[in-house]
Amino acid sequence: MRKHRLCCVASALCVVGISAAAMADQVDNPVYVSWARLKPGTSVTVEQTFELPAAPGGAHVLVVTTKLLKVTPEKVVVENTSTSKAGDSKEEVEIPAKVQAGQELMAGFGPTKDLQPVVKNIKTGKQSLDVGGNKVETTTHEFTIETTDTPAMAGTVKTWTSPEVPGNLVKVELTITEPRKLAMKLITTEFKVMP
Repeated sequence: MRKHRLCCVASALCVVGISAAAMADQVDNPVYVSWARLKPGTSVTVEQTFELPAAPGGAHVLVVTTKLLKVTPEKVVVENTSTSKAGDSKEEVEIPAKVQAGQELMAGFGPTKDLQPVVKNIKTGKQSLDVGGNKVETTTHEFTIETTDTPAMAGTVKTWTSPEVPGNLVKVELTITEPRKLAMKLITTEFKVMP
């Protein structure tokens, strides 16, 4: 169960569930803002590599193509099509227009209402990256994350984001150090913006 929760943090574009009582602490979700400006049919493909030192077979590679289906003022709906050695899957995911204040940097990872890590020690920079033969200007964010649930989780994250790329995420390096080691790397391999 804990392994699933760690992977949930590392998976892109899951839904953030927030109670009505927390609405006063809501801010714009940068992932929603990125998708909402685009037309349905726009897509982005990422390759995620998970490294679990204790897992047999080492790294697990997952290729996910996310396609925009629908935009409303409250949410966008995307379709995630995943391919891996473990099998293929397809699911629709709703991305809310608002997220809990303080979770903006984690919005693309999809923390659940039960697992909202505290983001600390944020460092910001700029870097150019190549995505499918296109030069993309990115903003980098390096930070630490912690949860206080039992058992506690801790790790470090570096993200490269760009408004040019649907969903904003261009590259991610995430390392969970507690309660057990997990490394995840995500890289955008291509994107198609519908005219």
